[in-house]
Amino acid sequence: MIFGLCNAEAQNGDLYPSEIALLELQESLHLFLSKDVTSGTRVFILSPERDESVPSIYRSRVEGVIVSALAQTKFDIVFQPFLKEETIKRVESTDSTFKVSNQSSYKLDYGSMRTLLDSMKEYSIDLLLASHLYLSNQHSLILDVWLIDSKTLELKQTYRVYSAIIENRLRDKAEVQISAFHGTATESYISREYGNSQALTIGPDLEQIFVDGARLSIIQPILRSSNVMKGGVSLGIENSYLKNFTDNVYGINEFQIRSISLGALLQFALVSNNKGRELVSLQFHGGLTKTSIFNTAYSVGTSANIRLTDWFSVFAMSQWNTELAIQDPFKQNINYQTPQLCGGISIHI
Repeated sequence: MIFGLCNAEAQNGDLYPSEIALLELQESLHLFLSKDVTSGTRVFILSPERDESVPSIYRSRVEGVIVSALAQTKFDIVFQPFLKEETIKRVESTDSTFKVSNQSSYKLDYGSMRTLLDSMKEYSIDLLLASHLYLSNQHSLILDVWLIDSKTLELKQTYRVYSAIIENRLRDKAEVQISAFHGTATESYISREYGNSQALTIGPDLEQIFVDGARLSIIQPILRSSNVMKGGVSLGIENSYLKNFTDNVYGINEFQIRSISLGALLQFALVSNNKGRELVSLQFHGGLTKTSIFNTAYSVGTSANIRLTDWFSVFAMSQWNTELAIQDPFKQNINYQTPQLCGGISIHI
């Protein structure tokens, strides 16, 4: 028995195989069919059966997967449309009842299994290939394949192929987060210097600093067996500023320091749904901040994230920063005494 892994996509709460999933399923089927030693080479593919939970459109798609998986193996596919089974719907109605029944075209066309098998003998069919597609509770696809002797109806070989569950797909997939936030540090010393003279120096004064920022993060699960812990890198831009600033030297009443940050992050899922998607998570991050080529600061922080949809979340963040400073066009700095407390939103791609 060979186990093939494929991805799956969830849409509107239902599971649908992706094109990549079907391709990987085909490759897994080809792997074991190419090594099959069952007697006989001419194969007729019976129409795949499916669970009610599997959308009907994938009945024909899985049949295409099986046909492709048989390519370049010892098997030859016998194609005869008149032998293909169809489902015939019959509707019966009266004044008080309405009944819909399904019936196999085999029963109407051939009457009995023996007549059907005799018809297959004319095409020298050695084996019948039957299959059934299931959807597991873990949102994975299960495909059972049976090779049956066409003369005796003896079951010669069975195979079962699995797709990866949604949690595995999410675990293997890197995620891009685009975040925007706003916050404040309630107590910070700020100063500005136009020269070495005390008369050309403003501060240091204890003020409330505000910050606006945006961040691009790429994260991926760290553990192969779990989706609980993720790691990644982030690139951000920030603008730290004072809302009301009075420059009594040159009258430049605007105080702000812009910076670019680069860091690493570690995320832990506290609550996840049944598809492996984190609903509540805790994230730790740290890195360096550049205000210019010559000025570097460092920051560490943590945030609590609540995922509202697959693509949207909100978060609250606390961040500690070392002193921010710039030298051009004049020297000014922010010396944080309290952490930045921020709130923001994230878009997940």
